[in-house]
Amino acid sequence: MRTVTKNLLWLLLLLPVTAFSQSALVGEWKFEIPSEDGKMIPVKLKIESESYTVDFGMDGTVDIKGNYTVAGSEMTIQDTGGEGACLDTKGVYKFEVKDNSLTMTKVKDDCEGRSGPEGKMVFQKM
Repeated sequence: MRTVTKNLLWLLLLLPVTAFSQSALVGEWKFEIPSEDGKMIPVKLKIESESYTVDFGMDGTVDIKGNYTVAGSEMTIQDTGGEGACLDTKGVYKFEVKDNSLTMTKVKDDCEGRSGPEGKMVFQKM
């Protein structure tokens, strides 16, 4: 009985951290990626409580949409639609929200190009 109580206590202590981490993600973020000709393309990432959208070029068109889950400081993403979506591939990223920036670092993602140029993306809050 004591082990169950101890495990329940740990779970209750970790829930606010996960909830805080997830709520810190919610919002609109911007990032730039290089195009094939070397020009920078602005990207808007909109994160809601359980879903996200991506707008390449920040022209108001949703190019990719998906769902995500958070466990501690890791986010698992799954595209659900859009022209550039990787529908059958989940990606796992470590994330950190600090001040007005969101850093996502690839842990595992077989979707080519989704993790940014070097497996790390740094977004700024819009």
